[in-house]
Amino acid sequence: SDVCSSDLARTSDGGAWCWGAGSVTGDGTFTERLGAVRVRTPDGTPLADVVSVSAGADSACAVTSKGAAWCWGRNTTSQIGDGTTSERRAAVRVKDARGRIKGVETISVGSGFGCLSRRDGSAWCWGDGFWGNLGDGRSESSKVAVRVIARGGLPRVRQVSAGESHACAATVSGSAFCWGSNLSGELGTGTHKKSPIAVQVRRG
Repeated sequence: SDVCSSDLARTSDGGAWCWGAGSVTGDGTFTERLGAVRVRTPDGTPLADVVSVSAGADSACAVTSKGAAWCWGRNTTSQIGDGTTSERRAAVRVKDARGRIKGVETISVGSGFGCLSRRDGSAWCWGDGFWGNLGDGRSESSKVAVRVIARGGLPRVRQVSAGESHACAATVSGSAFCWGSNLSGELGTGTHKKSPIAVQVRRG
């Protein structure tokens, strides 16, 4: 099976390394690796200046110091965010509707989708959106990153975290917002109603 959630490592030279199941090694192959291999771009260049990584069951993503988001792995639900559903054996850039997304600060891989926060305080998601977990007001999938919205506007976000079928954001002001599935009360709203837009987490 594809396991890499704890098998990604960032080294002091800014490289990303992975080992384990083949779909998330990012070395240009889908070969199982029992030792660490360096994540590369499609032309074979090692991915560099990496500041953070996040891995899911069959895909992984990284953020560089220049604010670029890169993902690799399976792409059946557009969880790579590059505008396609083509599997990616090496890291490719995440895009929005205008092209390669820039100014990325944090990134998180969920189940069949991903989310990121940008330096301007906005949050974006892509991939499988059946449960409203892309946060753009719809319950549809997207091959590119779409902006998370909230009634009255989403406050400036400093970090995102994607789960099985929902996602959450921590804001600069210290509040938390979530969106997507709510079958187990994971949105923290006091109900079990799903939400395709970001809603503020209530205190118990």
